Amino acid sequence: MFFFMIEVMPPVCCCSEKIAFKSLTTSKQFMTLLGIPLSACSGELKLAFSAAFSQNGAFGPFDTEVTLKFSEIFSNIGTAYNPSTGIFTAPVRGTYYFRLTVLELRANHTVGVYLYHNSDLILGAFQHSDGLHESTSNAAVLQLEQGDEVFMNLGTGFSLYNDGNNYCTFSGFLLFSM
Repeated sequence: MFFFMIEVMPPVCCCSEKIAFKSLTTSKQFMTLLGIPLSACSGELKLAFSAAFSQNGAFGPFDTEVTLKFSEIFSNIGTAYNPSTGIFTAPVRGTYYFRLTVLELRANHTVGVYLYHNSDLILGAFQHSDGLHESTSNAAVLQLEQGDEVFMNLGTGFSLYNDGNNYCTFSGFLLFSM
């Protein structure tokens, strides 16, 4: 039987002195049980992801907003980004940086995406295509609480285009925990 007491205060890492435990071999073992991402014991939590939209060809337009799922993972350190849902979930309170880039190349189509923090619209990015490779990007620095979600939606009536060149990407990382 395991008995333990925990007091976790950011920053959380495998070297943290603020974790008290009994009957577990290491703090790494304890953090693994809690599902807290482990760092390389540098004293700082490491979180970063970068992913591309993997569906090739035209995508959209749709009659409603659609959450984009970036399932071609370049990196997902800390596993806070879920490629199955397209949602980043903050494992700790902190300040994060997010960046998006999308493309449309079909004539008379407009790419339009929105970045959301939980249910709040944070920013949009739009570009009309005349049949050329037209792309748009945007970025934001957000203060998130543990459990907050960040995701990107394709706007109603907008579309995007992708092929094997990974034109459409979504990335983010933790600047610092708070």
